Amino acid sequence: MPGTGVPPTDLHRAYLRWAATQHEWGPDERRKDDGWLAR
Repeated sequence: MPGTGVPPTDLHRAYLRWAATQHEWGPDERRKDDGWLAR
């Protein structure tokens, strides 16, 4: 896919970064304590 402008490696790295944040302070903490968004 040369037309996307984003190398698959960069896309994968971005996804890993997002997945890391989801695992770090994602659904689990929000469910436990209404989360920082609810305050």
